[in-house]
Formats: sequence, C-alpha cells, structure tokens
Amino acid sequence: MINKLLIIVFLIILPGFTFKMECQKISFGCKAGFDLAYITQETTQDFPPSFSKDNFQLKSSFDFGVLLNYQIINRLQVQIEPGFTEKGTQIIDNINHFREIYSIGYLNMPITVILKPIQRINIEAGTEFGYLIYKKFMWLNSLESANGYVKFKKFEMSGFYGLAINPFGNFFLTFRYTESFTPFLNKMSYSDPGAGPTDYYKYFNKYYSIGTRYFFGKKVILAHPKTKKSNCLEPYPIKKKNK
Repeated sequence: MINKLLIIVFLIILPGFTFKMECQKISFGCKAGFDLAYITQETTQDFPPSFSKDNFQLKSSFDFGVLLNYQIINRLQVQIEPGFTEKGTQIIDNINHFREIYSIGYLNMPITVILKPIQRINIEAGTEFGYLIYKKFMWLNSLESANGYVKFKKFEMSGFYGLAINPFGNFFLTFRYTESFTPFLNKMSYSDPGAGPTDYYKYFNKYYSIGTRYFFGKKVILAHPKTKKSNCLEPYPIKKKNK
C-alpha cells in the first residue's frame, strides 16, 4: 500500500517542477521525535485469533539520530538519517482485563528523497533499513502471555512519506508515516483455554512520527572537481576588509 502511495506522490509532483541548477551543498544536523507505534497482523488459520484487530492499540514511543543532507539542485535533496527508533504496540482486552506492551528497538538507516515545492516546505519519501537490537514485553493483569521461544527477525525494511516545515533558521518540524514491507515476526503462538493454541503469522511494524530537526551552521559548498573553484553564491555575504 505505502509503496503505491509513494509512486503516486512522485508522479503528481515531479511534472510540476522546473528545476534550476545551482551549486551542490552538504549539511549536517540532528533529529529527535515523538512516535505513535502500531503493529498489524496477517492471519492464516481458519479459526479466529485470540485478539481481534481492535485489541491492538497505539503505543507512545520515540526516535533520535543524526543527519547528512546533500543538495543536488535547488529543489531536490537526498538525506541519510542514521539513528534509533523504538517501535511496538500494546494489546488491550478490557473485557478480560488483559494488557500487553511490546517495545522493539531498532538501529535505523533511513534514506530520504526531499522535494521543495516552496522555500520552507519539504515533501519527503524514502526507505528505512532497520536492525533489531532489543525486544521487551510487559504483561499487566494477565494470566497468559506469548511463549518464550518467539524469535524476531533481525532485519527490517520499511517505506515512509511525510512533510517538513521550516518555520525559522535551521530548524524543521517533521510529520511522517512509516510502514514496514517485511514482517518482524513470522509466527507467534498463544494458548487459548477455549479454542486451544492460536497461531498468528506475519506481524508488521508501522508508526506515526512528529519530530524536530536541526542543522548546524552554514552549508558546505562543494567546489568544481577540476577547477577546485565554486561558481555558486556564498550562503552569507562576505564582508570586505578595508585596506
């Protein structure tokens, strides 16, 4: 679903751009965000699972990292964002007073393509590669829980899209939606007293993020590889010294 949306976004936006060539620039920065994490499941058994889709609820989470932004032309940038994200969900059954909280930590490498329709607005989309570093479970007021032999996959691939607003200076406010293409879990078994063992297949992470981004100092202007000179305007006016 998300990959189709990304293709539609680029097909709509790209024809409307008139790119003006200018100097290439590199910027460095940092990021931090508040997330709402969620899990979707794909079931293959004939009998209904112990938990319905409504039992899966959003879980508050977070992310942080560093930024390397490469401006190719004045309205097109590529950005890498290595960092950390905690994903997961909470499973709530108010009738049986059952609650589970899943916290799943990943080292991430998002690769972002940024289009700038106007000066202070970015339209962003890209791919995120994740490596699992920990998983934690909390069971509250429950008599049963997931079996201990559950094994999570180490690697995850996701896609994302969103907006970034630049209200002032080097500060950005970002809004993103991320959904995994690959499952972090292929099978999980629960023991249901009424129906017996229940198997779920293919759990997928996704999350919504509201974040901040800050770039340090001036942008680095790349010189021409042959002449070693730049024909670009300096980011700030240069004051001439009086003789």
